[in-house]
Amino acid sequence: MSINTFMVADSIVDTIKFDFLDLNTDKVVQNNGVDVTPSFDFIGMPTGIGFKQNVDTVEGDTIDYVVNQIIKKKNIKLQVYWKGSNAYQKYQSFNKLISMYLDVNKYHVRFSYEVSSVRRYVEVSIVDLELQGRDGRYTSATITMQPLTLWYEENSISFTMVSSANSGKIYNYSYPYTYGGGSYSDNNIIKNEFIKKMPLKIVIHGPASSPIMVSICEIDADGNAGSEYARVQFVSGFSINAKQTLTIDAFNNKIYLTTTNDQTGVVSVDDAFNSVDKSHDSFLFANPGQTKVSTNALTTTQSSITCSYKRYVL
Repeated sequence: MSINTFMVADSIVDTIKFDFLDLNTDKVVQNNGVDVTPSFDFIGMPTGIGFKQNVDTVEGDTIDYVVNQIIKKKNIKLQVYWKGSNAYQKYQSFNKLISMYLDVNKYHVRFSYEVSSVRRYVEVSIVDLELQGRDGRYTSATITMQPLTLWYEENSISFTMVSSANSGKIYNYSYPYTYGGGSYSDNNIIKNEFIKKMPLKIVIHGPASSPIMVSICEIDADGNAGSEYARVQFVSGFSINAKQTLTIDAFNNKIYLTTTNDQTGVVSVDDAFNSVDKSHDSFLFANPGQTKVSTNALTTTQSSITCSYKRYVL
């Protein structure tokens, strides 16, 4: 690609951004309140944006019958440029920052772009960063990214369920803030407009008594609840107190208990996967369409549950 090509304004290229997602907090890594992001001077149009699928069929005389459909993730590849007499130094700074967040068990690099005021994200692992050398005043590198998620348009959509005795509200944390009225009334709905199941993250804020259970069921077009199709339940005797939260994270395949010490304020995190009743599900995934979340964990005015998910797109 020539220098003149990528210097022309482009509605996608001009909005491209890298940042880093902390998997423990589901928040973008910041330094003094500012998102940590690697810097570059120019960037080329990436390849791999879009979608690919595999469709297995049985051939018929007039039509083929679909037996399986899989949405495939495509590697994303692009060229990054730095200019000036210190271009190599800029590349080294870029490389160093990326290297700090390479552990995919702790962080995901997040790549995004914006079209028509809507930002699309994908979480990736940078599998190849190759320095191409200097061309005049410019130094460039080729980056290949392996997607770890599908593309999504909302970083996180969430609602909080509280006890009917609680004066709190059900509200949506996603931007822009959208509020709903009333306390938990057993009608919290997830809308999955994607063609596949999507993972849910459930955070239970104690206290909650044994047996702790969260389940999901489908909702028909008239708003009627159908049969339960997934449930996470913890073993008898497992409970949490008011200083604890229990997280069921299908995004990262983790179940953990967070405890805050009353006296010191120190927060400890313990694996709770072995406390799950294995006769039920370990994680929750919402089917396409509408799904209702139910639980028995909202036993006091202090108790609440936050359910988070992402709006996936092709």
